[in-house]
Formats: sequence, structure tokens, C-alpha cells
Amino acid sequence: MTYTIEWSGSAAEVTTAEEADAILDRIAADPRTYLTHVVPANDDSMMELVWGHPERAMVMYADENQGGWGFEPSLPSLTEDLNYDHGSIEPERTRVTATAARQAVREYVTTGKRPTNLSWFGE
Repeated sequence: MTYTIEWSGSAAEVTTAEEADAILDRIAADPRTYLTHVVPANDDSMMELVWGHPERAMVMYADENQGGWGFEPSLPSLTEDLNYDHGSIEPERTRVTATAARQAVREYVTTGKRPTNLSWFGE
């Protein structure tokens, strides 16, 4: 399946986890942090990230049956909001390492389903 990854007025189509990694690397090479969308061609689900911070990220997933914010249970909240190109996100929603967020995108692009490497709240 083809996915579109969108950020800051830019977009790229990917079909593999490796291609998604390359786009995430490209975004992370910029010193800013971006609101990033990963949307499949069939548009029946979506993933949203705050991506580009070297250590933390926000991951949100939604489809017709479920949705919520991803988190790593053992990871404490940041002490302040995480700023990105469209504003800021509160610390509780950034309880995801950049590594886990990348893994979540890889799984989503591979399976088309909500990633299993994170716990979820807000459903």
C-alpha cells in the first residue's frame, strides 16, 4: 500500500518501512520539530506525529474503530511542553521516545494497523 507522509507543506509517498525511515531522517535533519501526518492511499486510518525532536515524539492513531495517543508506560513525562511548527504539545502526550515513534511508523506502514509497540490512551 502507498502512504503519504506530510510535513510543513512537503509530502512524500512511501510503500515500505525503509522509505518511511528515509523520510523521517529527512525531517529530523531539520533543526525544527514538525507536525507530521502518515496517511494511507485508502484513507481509512491515519497516524499523526510530532517529529524531529532528538529524544521525544508524539504519536496519535485513528481509524473508524479506535483512536488515541501512544505512550511508553515506563517513560516519564517531559517537564515542559514540546514545541513544534504549529504550536506545542503537553508533556503527557510526548511520553514516546523518537526510537519508539519510528518503530510505530514502520509497523503502521507495514501492516496498516495501529502499532503494537506502544500503549494507548484517550480512546
